Amino acid sequence: MSKEEFNLMKEEAIEKVLQKYFAGDLNSAKKAAMKQLLETVLDEIMRSDRRIFLQGSTDNKANGYYPRTLTGGSWRLDIDVPRDRRGQFRPHILPEPYRRTESSYVDLLISLIANGYTESQLMRSL
Repeated sequence: MSKEEFNLMKEEAIEKVLQKYFAGDLNSAKKAAMKQLLETVLDEIMRSDRRIFLQGSTDNKANGYYPRTLTGGSWRLDIDVPRDRRGQFRPHILPEPYRRTESSYVDLLISLIANGYTESQLMRSL
């Protein structure tokens, strides 16, 4: 499976889960629980990815984590990204470096601003 196919499957899976559990009248406790679940799942996937990456390497070791925020639509996930001592590991599940939001989300915001939405209207729609 190519990295592009993997990323497409990952994005589709996350979007389906978010649509299923964040649609309708979910109270804040359920949203917080779902956010925690997604963060935990992503953290575990990345730890497993690093473990597999380091299996064949005798001169490279795990070297802690760094915090990162992923944003898409109206959700925000705070994750801990694992790293290695040589700085060669990058989890497959993450978007490209320095990218925090999906392009479709940015396009939506730009179109809302272009159509005259005020900042307060934008904040209510998120």
